[in-house]
Order: sequence, then C-alpha cells, then structure tokens
Amino acid sequence: MKHRALILGMSAMVAAGIPAVSIAAVNGGSGASSHAHRPAIVQTASKKHKMILKGIDVAWGTTSKTNLPWVESEAHKIVDYVLSLHANTISINFKYFQKHLDSDSVYTNVGTPTPRDLAPVIKIAQSAGLMVQLRPLLSVVDSDQPRGVALPAHPTEWMHSVYKTLWPYLKLAQQYHVEAFVWGSEFTKMTAHLPEKDWTWLIQKMKSIYTGRLEYAAGHAAYLVRSGPESPNMPGYKDYVDGYFPVNAGPHASVNRLIAGWQQWLKVVPKSTLSNTVISEVGIPVASDAYEMPWGSPPTSLKYLPMQAHWFTMVCDIVKIDHMKGVFFWRLDFPIDPYSIKGNSPALTSDAFADRPGADAISTCFSRTL
Repeated sequence: MKHRALILGMSAMVAAGIPAVSIAAVNGGSGASSHAHRPAIVQTASKKHKMILKGIDVAWGTTSKTNLPWVESEAHKIVDYVLSLHANTISINFKYFQKHLDSDSVYTNVGTPTPRDLAPVIKIAQSAGLMVQLRPLLSVVDSDQPRGVALPAHPTEWMHSVYKTLWPYLKLAQQYHVEAFVWGSEFTKMTAHLPEKDWTWLIQKMKSIYTGRLEYAAGHAAYLVRSGPESPNMPGYKDYVDGYFPVNAGPHASVNRLIAGWQQWLKVVPKSTLSNTVISEVGIPVASDAYEMPWGSPPTSLKYLPMQAHWFTMVCDIVKIDHMKGVFFWRLDFPIDPYSIKGNSPALTSDAFADRPGADAISTCFSRTL
C-alpha cells in the first residue's frame, strides 16, 4: 500500500545527501511506496545554492478545472509525492506556443496555466520545503518537427513576442522568490544562427523583472558542440542540458553498459563545464528501443518497465561521477494523482514514472546516491 507523507503545516527540507553507494541493480517496484518522511531541516539561502538539485519535472496538462480549491487539492498530492521521492526541488513545466517553425510570434492558450493557476502550486511546494523552478516550454503547433529546428523569419519580432508572453510568469517568479526560471529549452537552430546581441537584449529584459537564476536548457546534441558553425551565440549557454544522449544498447543492457555509453558522449565536455551542469530533463519511454531513442514517444510496452529504472540509475551515477550540480527526472503529470494512478493506466504517457520502477530508482538516487 502506498504511503502518503503528511506535509500540511510542515516545512521539510531534504538533507544534502549521504555519501555515494556503488552502482546497484534496480528491482521493479510500485514507485515510492515505502519511504518514510524526512525530518524537518531548515536551510539557509546560501546552503540551498550549494546543494545538489534533486528535482522532479512536473508537466502541466490541459484541464478545464482551474478553481483555487481544486488546484490546491491537486498540488498537495503532487508535492507530497515529490517529497516521498526525497527530492528537494520541483520544476513546473508548462507550454506556450507558436504556429509555424518560422513564426515571428508566440502565444498562450487554454493549454497554458495562468500565473493565478500557478501561484498556489508554488506556495504549497515552498511551504513544504521544496525549492521551485518554472520552466515554460515552447511547442510548435503546425509541425511534426521539434522546436529545435524552429527559426523565425524576423528574429527581433520573435524576441519581443517571447518577452511579452513570458513577463507575467517572470513577475510571478520574482514575487514568490522562485529559485530558477528556465526560460528556454532546446532552441538549437536559433541559438546557432541568431546574433548574440538579440539574445543579450532578451536576457537583459528578463533580468530586469526576475532577479533569481535565469537559465536556458540546451539540447543534448548542442550541449556537446564546442566551436564551428553550429556553436551557440547565446550567452550563458551550458548551465542546463536536456539529457537525451542515446546509447546503442538492447533492452537488457546493464547499468554499467549505459554509463559507458553516456561517458562516450560526455568525454568531449570539459570537466569544468560538467561540474557546472544541471541535467534539466531526463526521461525515457517504456519501449524496446528506448535506450537508442530516449526522446521518443512510442506506445507503452509494460514488459520494458525495468529499462526506465536502469536508465534513471545510470543518469544518477553519471551526475555523481561528474560532480554535476543536479538532475531533474521527467515526468509527473499535473493533475494526475500519482497515488491513485496505476503504472499500466492508459492515462500515463510512455515516459511517466508514477507507480513504475522508475520512481523507486529516483528515490534511491536522491536518498542514497546523491
């Protein structure tokens, strides 16, 4: 039976961690089902910045219910579950949109939560002792291509539109002293081709509203680029990376084999860069070819559930080996109740981890490895 930690009225902050343990095989499980609640620990602001970020990515889904009591009720469930995984940070991911790959404007719609929707989630997470980051994710509507290949026809117009769209959320982040605002993710083609002065303008405008950590998450391939025509023009480029480095391995590959696969990719990255890196998103679908295409969205095949746990364990060990600053595991879905959902439910996406062995791997990572 799943255990629900009691968080109402508490201010619990996860301890900085226990010395690393050796790489271990991960058994299948029911997902954070037997973890005791941590004792309350008060953290100063300076200590927070020195902590390894042990994060959970929460994806805000489209919902017709946004009244305050309902949002608060769902937020308590999500926050409680995040705490049960021994995390210390929650990343609230939400979508905004542009119509075409070359569009010069972005916008919000019914699939985007308003600042008023997000405020109670932030307050509940903070009152429970969690650090919070906001992470708006751009989605291209009329294309089956990812945002990484988007390139606006008129970059200056696009930059102004992004600023106009995100400023209410930056203001929200400032109001509630949100730990980080990850304003962009995987703008691979744009960061390679748009002038640095344009990025500088946008970043400075955002900093005029939000004084916390303003971050950008590079795509996994762009993160590896050091120089040349595809190198980024944007300042502050390599603090965060979406960790989807593929490994040419079958579904029964060992954790050690997966570690070796990632190390082959990361060997070109300077140690000083690695030690300043946060893996802002690491997820994997439950599918036979998931190691080779961790970014994929295939139909779920439950017999491959252990692959997710092995992948999460591998990434956790990489973070430890390379002395990285943190990792965020993808994903929990708001407003799906992680305590009542079953791992075989069609309501879960292929890369979700609630009630799946991946949740146990995350809990082990955060409570014992990091």
